Amino acid sequence: MITFSNPWIGVIIPCIIIFTLSTFSAIYILPHHVSNNELTLFICASAMVWISYIIAIIVPPGSPPKNYTPPENGMKMYCLKCKAYKPERTHHSKALGVCVLKMDHHCPWTNNTVGHRNMPHFMRFLVWVDMTVGYLFIRLCIRIMKLWRDKHLPSYLFDKTEVILSIVFLPASFFVLFTVGILTIRVFVNMCNGITQIESWECDRIESLVRRKIVTEERAEFPYDIELFTNIFNAVGSPLTFWLPWGQPRGDGITFEKNESGYTEEGEPLCWPPDHVDYDPENVPLQNLKDGLRRRGEEPDCLLGGIGAGKMQAENDFYKRDHWRNVEGEKLADFGVEHTDI
Repeated sequence: MITFSNPWIGVIIPCIIIFTLSTFSAIYILPHHVSNNELTLFICASAMVWISYIIAIIVPPGSPPKNYTPPENGMKMYCLKCKAYKPERTHHSKALGVCVLKMDHHCPWTNNTVGHRNMPHFMRFLVWVDMTVGYLFIRLCIRIMKLWRDKHLPSYLFDKTEVILSIVFLPASFFVLFTVGILTIRVFVNMCNGITQIESWECDRIESLVRRKIVTEERAEFPYDIELFTNIFNAVGSPLTFWLPWGQPRGDGITFEKNESGYTEEGEPLCWPPDHVDYDPENVPLQNLKDGLRRRGEEPDCLLGGIGAGKMQAENDFYKRDHWRNVEGEKLADFGVEHTDI
């Protein structure tokens, strides 16, 4: 995760880029080559970039209620920083110092943590940037090709300011479109699968446990993947309200619908990730690792592969959530999570 000595530097940089590309293009480049209606649409789209960006910065991601108590038959996650229980899919944000409902990641470019409540605003910002900069990039490509075709004409026929800005803005707009586009695709794909970036990392960790026969393949299935459109609507709300600056996600960020892999044959909810063990803050862990697995209807020898006690401890330490890295070298802390939960 990118970090800055002053976190607001991460906000100032996009502001400079957005202002420079949108303002100078609207004043010096586009008026000479597009209709007034097209220019007006570009200005409106640029305004929506600013509006969605400001909202993504100031709207909090959502935190659990102070009086939250876990259901008796559900998983019990406890935050040592907040000294309180928290709902499933909730993590403690190191930057904000609070637990965040359905936390996705901490974004240095908004200086805000993306969670259940502000995910639609964050996604709206990405989409408006992609559309606005994508349009500008196409227009710049057309303009540069025309300038190349007319390169033999006298220089006094060209507006030098426009030519210089077009040449500079072409690679700049491509860079913005490429980088933001990759992030948009990543977030959208996760959204389609009903998963957050943190949970995607978690799935990679669980898959490594399956390969080492530390976790059974059945228990590795992700329980929150319901159906394509249900997943999308749960994350960003109705497609009719998504384009509105105040559009909200579905649900409360505390309880979530699960697929069949999230329940036992008797209909009891299963914990995910599967190596989670409940914790009692008043005493000691409610169960040790094996007892916790049995409580969830699993046989420890099946889950832990029948390895010896010493090797089991070494394997367990290596695959702990605060130690493990994926193939890209990312740790849980790289998503802005302060690992204080048990």
